[in-house]
Amino acid sequence: MRQAVIFCAGELEHPEFYFQLPIKKDALIVCADGGYRHAQALGLVPHMLIGDFDSSEGGLPEIPKMTYPVRKDATDSFLAVDYCLEQGCSELWILGGVGSRWDHSLSNFYLLRYIHQRGGKGILRNENNEVFLISSEVILPKREGWYLSLLPLDGDAKDVTVEGVAYPVENATYYLADSLGVSNQIVEEKAKINVKQGILLGIFSKDLKK
Repeated sequence: MRQAVIFCAGELEHPEFYFQLPIKKDALIVCADGGYRHAQALGLVPHMLIGDFDSSEGGLPEIPKMTYPVRKDATDSFLAVDYCLEQGCSELWILGGVGSRWDHSLSNFYLLRYIHQRGGKGILRNENNEVFLISSEVILPKREGWYLSLLPLDGDAKDVTVEGVAYPVENATYYLADSLGVSNQIVEEKAKINVKQGILLGIFSKDLKK
């Protein structure tokens, strides 16, 4: 499974958490426009820069780049995802995908659906949150201090069974726009989640340290 890391132009207050992620040294590193500043902060040299570069500050480095016009039918993040999929990557980590622009942030959540449709696995990540899709059975290890929320993505998720958590459910329906799946916790060594119909957003979250 080839990995890719996409740095977007959203917020990463403490980007050094990157070095605790299970990302391989040979992962393809792509920056979507202003996401290059996050790679710079980490001392990483991306393999490709993609976008219209309307949010990039200063001059661009001598790195391979794909430049698009500002007036286009796709976001820079979408173009970066497409590029990574075309390069044969099947696990895509999207970092800096959430920020002050809620339109772009929500669009990046939907990118997980697009990656899933293309046969890949997408993970949207920042310091305190990790988001992914669940459409069948998955096993998730316990994370001390983290909450696990399960929210239906594009319609009701039916026949959902969740084991190994503080609030288990069996053959339940997670209705769209309901809050049933918010703020659960894994209490055993592993949790097992099985979705027979529909797609859930799996969200690991922890509170900000003050």
